[in-house]
Amino acid sequence: MRASSTSPHSPLPLTAVVLSYNSERTLRPVLDSLQFCKDIVVVDSGSTDSSLIIANTFGNVRVFHRKLAGFGEQKNFAVEQAKFDWVFVVDSDEIVSKPLQDEIFAVFQEGAHRANAYQVPVQLYFLGKPIHYSGQQSKKTVRLFNRFISHFDQALIHENVVVKGELGSFKHPLLHHSYLTLEDYFSKFNRYTSLAAKKLAEQSSTPQKHKVFTGFAFHFFKFYFIKLGMLDGYHGFLWCLFSSLYPVVKYAKYEEFFEGKGLLQFGIENKAAE
Repeated sequence: MRASSTSPHSPLPLTAVVLSYNSERTLRPVLDSLQFCKDIVVVDSGSTDSSLIIANTFGNVRVFHRKLAGFGEQKNFAVEQAKFDWVFVVDSDEIVSKPLQDEIFAVFQEGAHRANAYQVPVQLYFLGKPIHYSGQQSKKTVRLFNRFISHFDQALIHENVVVKGELGSFKHPLLHHSYLTLEDYFSKFNRYTSLAAKKLAEQSSTPQKHKVFTGFAFHFFKFYFIKLGMLDGYHGFLWCLFSSLYPVVKYAKYEEFFEGKGLLQFGIENKAAE
């Protein structure tokens, strides 16, 4: 994993927003790749590694501390700390490629037409290898926007930007080095499936056991065969396999909530008992 090269341009009047939690292995190259922004906001949710030490070595980084209640809420808090109207939101394991930096500079050139928000392709790396298929080839997400026009929704997980007005699009991707090892993957897998199950439990009190039985086969067939995950070889197989387990575990954890288990962990009422 390498950081993007330093831009010859002066930094833009733009605030980059990064959420961090025990991100020491990826945070430095991410912050290196954001040096085209005059201001960087890092909101940390209780790191116990060297993430904060790394963040504080950058002169344009301001660090805030806040417990994570949900990703949408956390990102809105981070955006509110921005010095500039325009914000660029990246994860603590996403590197801004040099071609993408150049595209962003073009948006800020004097006289350039500017949409209200921009979506960015994301190139996923799994265990160090790029994943080109299984649905990843079409993934785009809104990351650059005017914070006084657009904002994140309040979703616990899989949050989205609510865009008002014209939406633009960039060609070059963010480089997403999310899962460096299998240990990384399953640590995040456990955390994210718990949040997803909590979100489901807050929205519904209907048993979903049938989805535990049917979810894996449906998703694996879709990712591996229909979305051509097989073309990514060994790493593509593992990615499709583990991604297909995600909804199974999510609904299994939801069933724990419905049956009155695990409620203290998630701090929600047992809707089935109401």
